[in-house]
Amino acid sequence: PKTPDAPLTAHDRRELAEIGADDQAIDAGLDILQRQVESLVGLSKTIEGTLQGQATKLSKLDKKIAQTNDKNAHLNHRAKLLVMNRREKKRHGERLNIESSFS
Repeated sequence: PKTPDAPLTAHDRRELAEIGADDQAIDAGLDILQRQVESLVGLSKTIEGTLQGQATKLSKLDKKIAQTNDKNAHLNHRAKLLVMNRREKKRHGERLNIESSFS
């Protein structure tokens, strides 16, 4: 058995050199992984910001579409009243006040 004070053999020195080289390779690999993770974090933050912006735009568009649909329904109702009033005029020969149907 070797004692802690015993001099290193050539074999021991080679093994320590291999361990040192492996440590350096592992450290280099970890540095690369760290840079890649940091890059992915930055990319994910950019994507999140873009998605939030798109969600805001879609929400605004949805509201505008709902408002347009409401206006169209109201205008379609008015047009229907206008057409019905004209038909009534022809049927009864009466003159109806079209403006009153708009109020």
